Amino acid sequence: MRRRTDPGHHTIATLLALAAVSCAAPAFAQNSPSAMPPTASTNPSPTFGPLPQIVIGRSLVTMPDRTRQAFRDAVDGSVCVAPEAISVALGTTFSVDQKMGKVYFINNETGATATATIRVSPTGSDLQGTFVALIPLAEALGGKCHWDAKTNTLYARSVLTSVEMLGSQLRVKGTLPLSPRITKLNGGKTVAFDFPGAEIGTVPRNLTALGPNVVKARTGQFDGNTARIVLELTEAKPFALLPNASSSTVAVMSSAPGVEDLPVGAEQSAGVILPRGSSDSSATTAPPVSVTVGSDGNPLPASTKTQNPKTTAGKPAVPTVLRGVRFVRVSDTQARIIVESPSANAVRTLITKARFTLDVQNAVFGPGTQTTLPEASHPLLKGVQTVNTSATTAQLLIDLSRAVNYTVRLDPKGGFVVDLTLPRGAGGRIAGKLIIVDPGHGGTDGGAKGVNGAREKNVALAISRRLAEELREKGANVIMTRDSDSFVPLGERSDISNRAGADMFIAVHADAAGSRANGSTVYYHLNDASERILANCIADRLREMGGIRTQGSRSDGKMYTNGFSVLRRTNTLAILCETGYMTNSRDVALLVKPEMQAKIARSIANGIQDYVEGNSDMTSLPTPAPSSVAIAPSTDDDSSPGVTGIEQPKK
Repeated sequence: MRRRTDPGHHTIATLLALAAVSCAAPAFAQNSPSAMPPTASTNPSPTFGPLPQIVIGRSLVTMPDRTRQAFRDAVDGSVCVAPEAISVALGTTFSVDQKMGKVYFINNETGATATATIRVSPTGSDLQGTFVALIPLAEALGGKCHWDAKTNTLYARSVLTSVEMLGSQLRVKGTLPLSPRITKLNGGKTVAFDFPGAEIGTVPRNLTALGPNVVKARTGQFDGNTARIVLELTEAKPFALLPNASSSTVAVMSSAPGVEDLPVGAEQSAGVILPRGSSDSSATTAPPVSVTVGSDGNPLPASTKTQNPKTTAGKPAVPTVLRGVRFVRVSDTQARIIVESPSANAVRTLITKARFTLDVQNAVFGPGTQTTLPEASHPLLKGVQTVNTSATTAQLLIDLSRAVNYTVRLDPKGGFVVDLTLPRGAGGRIAGKLIIVDPGHGGTDGGAKGVNGAREKNVALAISRRLAEELREKGANVIMTRDSDSFVPLGERSDISNRAGADMFIAVHADAAGSRANGSTVYYHLNDASERILANCIADRLREMGGIRTQGSRSDGKMYTNGFSVLRRTNTLAILCETGYMTNSRDVALLVKPEMQAKIARSIANGIQDYVEGNSDMTSLPTPAPSSVAIAPSTDDDSSPGVTGIEQPKK
C-alpha cells in the first residue's frame, strides 16, 4: 500500500489515571467559534517572508549550532529544519537515508511512521547536513500547523483524537505529544486539564461514560492554542501529576503514596508548581517552554528549570492483602474472575494467545488464597493461578485455550472483576463462514512499485488467490472482490462485503516506505477489540512462518485519523494485511516467489481459523516462582490506598 501524504493518526497515548472526584462546572470562557484555530486552508503556511520562530506543542525550538539553523526553501518558501531540532518535540526518533534522499521518523511508543524528503540548504550559506520541511512532516504525523502573522510564529499543534473515562481513569490521546497543565478551582471540586499547543479535534463535547464520583466531564477549546477538559466532581479528593519516562504519557493518581496534593488554586505543569492564586487566564497564555537541543537531538540541560520538591518519593504504603479469588461461569462464552480486596489497587494487564496476566500493584495474596482454582473449568480457560511475584505485587495468571477479549472493572464491594469473553464472530467452525478476500489495487491502480520492478497489484492478487484456495479447503465460502487485473473502487469493495452479509473481510496488500522498512503488518480498524484479536491471530501465524519478519498488529488509526476507508466502510470484521515491503529488496524478492506467496496465504488462513475455532497448539506457560512475602495487615477504613486505575482494553 502506498503511503499517502494525508495527516496520519499517530496517536500518542496520554494516560491520566485520575482519582474519582467531582466538581461544579467552570465555563469555557474563550470557547467560541471565533476562538477556534483556523484550518490550514484558511491559514496558509508562511511563504518567502522572514523566518518565523517555531513552536511545537509547548516547545520553542532552537538550535545552538549555527550550521544547523532553520531556513526557508528558495523554491517554495517552506520552513526547513534540522531533524534533530524537532524530533523530540514531535515525539519521534529518526534515521537518514542519503541514497534515497529521505528521512524516516518513527514514534517508538506507538510505531507510527512518516517519511520526509531531504531539502537542500541555500547555496553559499554556512548551513550543513540534512534538513526537512516542517509543515508537511508535522501534518503527516497528524498535527495541525498554524502561522500567526502578528507574531511571525509557526505553530505545530497536537490534535486530541480520544477522550474517555474508563473506570477511574481519564485517558486522553493526541496526534503529537501532550503536556497537560492542571488547575484546581472551586475548592478542588473543579479540575481543569489544559493542553497548550493542542486542538480539541472531533472528540465529544460531553462524555457520557463517567467514573465514580464524577458528575460531568466536558471538552472544549479554551483558546486558539489550548484544548481543555473539565471534570466536575462531587467532592475534592487528593491528586497529583506524576512524572513519566515517556514524553507523551502522564499519570494523575488518587492518594498516591509519598505525593502531596496540589494546593487549591495552584497549577501543576511539567513538574513545576505555580504560585497560589495564579489566575486561570494567565496560566493558559503563558509562553511555551523553551527546549534547546544539541546536535544529537536530545534536549540540553536547562539550569532554570524548577523542580517540585513535593513530588519526591515518600515511605512506601503497606501492601493491601487480597482477600481471595473467585471463579464464576457466566456462560459458555464468558468466564469471570473476581479478586476480592478491601480497596481498588492499580493493575497492569498483559494478554497473549496463551495467557492473560494481571499484576496487582502494592498488594499480595493472603496465606489462605489458593494457588490454583480447580473449579475454574471453562471452554475459554485451561487454568487459573495466583502468585506473589514480589513483596508488593500479586499476580493473577489465567491460562487460555484460545484468543479472548477481556475487560477489567471495579467491583463496588471492593477489588475488581475480570471478564473474559469470546470475540465477535468467533466460535463454531470456519466451515460455512462467508469470507471476502480483497486483493489490493488492480487495473490502472498498480499500487506500490517494487525495487525489482514488481507491482503491488500482482503480488496482492497472487497471494489472495492462494488464500481463497486455503479457505475453501477448510470449508469456508469465499468471494473475491477481483480475480483478475481489474480496477475496483474502494467503496465498491466494502459494498460487495456488505451486500453479501459476509462474516469477515480480509484485504491483502504490500507496503511501501524507505528501503530499510521491512516486515508484514496486520491492521485492524481503530480500537475495535475483536478485530484486534483477529489481527493478532494472523500476526502470530505470520511470525511462525519465517522468511519475512512481522511487525505484529496495529490500529489503522495510527496511519489516518479515521482509519483505512476499506475497513471503515465494511460492516463486518475487517482487517488489512500488509504482507511485506515492496521498497525493501529482501522483502520484495520473497513476495514475488510462489512458495512464499503460498506460505503467507496459509498463515493468514490458519490465523482466521485460530480466531474462529481456537488454537489447539496453545500451551500453558510456566508459573513464575513465588516470592517470600511478609504479609502485612490491611485495613478496611479510608486509610487504605484509593482507586488509582484499572486498565481496560480499547473499545
